[in-house]
Amino acid sequence: VPAAAADERLWLGNSAGLVAGFDIQENLRPGAAAAVEALRAAGLTLVIASGDRAGAVERVAAELGVRQARGRLDPAGKLAVVRELQQQGHRVLMIGDGINDGPVLAAADVSCAMGQGAAIAQSAADMLLMNESLAAIGDAIRTARDNLRLVAANLRWALGYNFFAVPLAALGYVPPWLAAIGMSASSLYVVWRAQRFARADT
Repeated sequence: VPAAAADERLWLGNSAGLVAGFDIQENLRPGAAAAVEALRAAGLTLVIASGDRAGAVERVAAELGVRQARGRLDPAGKLAVVRELQQQGHRVLMIGDGINDGPVLAAADVSCAMGQGAAIAQSAADMLLMNESLAAIGDAIRTARDNLRLVAANLRWALGYNFFAVPLAALGYVPPWLAAIGMSASSLYVVWRAQRFARADT
């Protein structure tokens, strides 16, 4: 049997040799194409690193428009892909659900496991997708980025306020009671912004 054909089929045999070959077709999960487009729109470069047959991986990658795809990878091969990307200066988000995805999920900068996946993958991941909708991955990235922007804005506000208000109070240009009110108001403003974001995101 040619090597390419052997990789594309599931074979049944006995002591006499091969008896039958089965062609198995993988189907995309519902919403997979939309999820990939959302991740691409968020600025992510997509890479498929799979232990599945090379031909099947290439077909899925072509259907999703993913240019970088590698099949027939064992756990060490997947880990090598992540390390290579990290050495190139990329921050890697790894999504997986298999038993052999545990090491690579732990090695990625951020990782997400599927709720219906293997327990070892779930324990190694930073996030757990509790439903079957892949759109939640894009939502998680958006929420994380919004939180980072909020934290950065709050830090800038707090640093700016303290940079100007504390020296003025220390030099006596601002009464202590007014400085205390200003400090409390600054803290309340930061908390209010965080709570408003939390309500808007629910």
